[in-house]
Amino acid sequence: MSFWDPKYLEEQRKRRMEEERRRRLESEAAARRREAARQQQAKKAKLLKAKKLKEREEELEAANELGEEAQLKEDAAKPKEPFVPPVLNRGFGFAPGSAPMSAEAQATLKKNEIERQKKAVEDQSAARSEDPYNGPKLARPF
Repeated sequence: MSFWDPKYLEEQRKRRMEEERRRRLESEAAARRREAARQQQAKKAKLLKAKKLKEREEELEAANELGEEAQLKEDAAKPKEPFVPPVLNRGFGFAPGSAPMSAEAQATLKKNEIERQKKAVEDQSAARSEDPYNGPKLARPF
């Protein structure tokens, strides 16, 4: 049989079509298996979620019977602040505003800031005051 023989070409075409059909069927079967596995996993997850929910309800009922429900609600209502580590400022200790501060330290910082602002205002007014020898003194930006 030669390569150009019509019978040979027909056999090759049939063989290719059969191979393509077999591959397509295998692919579809694999897709069905994947879908079934996905559905089964979703079903398991749903059952697990329902089981956890039921356990939580039972836990709340037990807490209610013991009179601890109020305590559980208080704990849930309290805002839980996440731990934020202070930021270090490359070799210079804490970056401004990131170090943990006590209330006393915060009050001192605020007081110092107010004093600094008052001093700046006084310096500005002094810069504008008149010089008795040279006339009015103007605030210079440089």
